[in-house]
Amino acid sequence: MDTFSLAEGVWTIEIKAWDRGGNHTVEEINLKVEKLPAPLLISPADGDTFESIFNNVNVKFCWRGVEGAVGYEIQIDNTPDFSTPMVDTFIYSNSFIFQFPSKYRIYSWRVRGKDITGRWGKWSSVWGFVTTTIPSRYSTGTMKIRGDAYEN
Repeated sequence: MDTFSLAEGVWTIEIKAWDRGGNHTVEEINLKVEKLPAPLLISPADGDTFESIFNNVNVKFCWRGVEGAVGYEIQIDNTPDFSTPMVDTFIYSNSFIFQFPSKYRIYSWRVRGKDITGRWGKWSSVWGFVTTTIPSRYSTGTMKIRGDAYEN
């Protein structure tokens, strides 16, 4: 019996055995098939903001691993429905680093596990975060120095 492709639910396997005298016995085994639970997201926390004075900002994604998972799919998108995710990748750890442009944008992310049979688990909750640019504190104008004082 191919148990890798069974749908979720409780399945009963019936085992019958006969001896040489024609006597038989029947045993039943119940097999529960269920998806892996959803991973618990850790960071970036829902609503976090990442600021940078540079063109890009690195964001590290972390989640609590799921027992039975051999890897994880992470999706990141600028829409919460993930209709065309900008990141959709499979990794073998419970963290992932991605570089985003630092312009103002709202992103959503989620994760799910995959077990050794290739079955996908449940999606995590969806969390959002913001990337933005910090204006430079330094003037881009010119300075005139007069004596021991300067003008901007």
